[in-house]
Amino acid sequence: VFDTGFWKHLIIVLTHIDKGMAELQFKNSNKLKQIQQDIDKLSNGINKNVSVIPIGLDNYDDKLQLFINNIPNQKYECKNIQSPINDLNEKKEEIERQESQVQARIDEISAKISQIDQEIQTLSA
Repeated sequence: VFDTGFWKHLIIVLTHIDKGMAELQFKNSNKLKQIQQDIDKLSNGINKNVSVIPIGLDNYDDKLQLFINNIPNQKYECKNIQSPINDLNEKKEEIERQESQVQARIDEISAKISQIDQEIQTLSA
């Protein structure tokens, strides 16, 4: 499903890996190796050493810097994953156009009603 560029740009951030017991459990469980093997398998060997960054509250600054250092210099745009924002904005604009047209029609009808009310009051007087 994903192309070579996706796998080469992949960075995995694991949260709630604070210093101390959680970090020790992470290291002892061999999770890093397991994740890298899983990604290697999923990527058909394209990404054998995916960047996996365990991060917690007490090591946030250091790990954030590590994350920043792992971001590739060249931006990558995955064709298989697209943000729905553009489509949603287009739909929103179309709805706003329709709403504007409906409001204009309401204003037109309200003006006619006011005119008719005025004529009725004139005739009633």
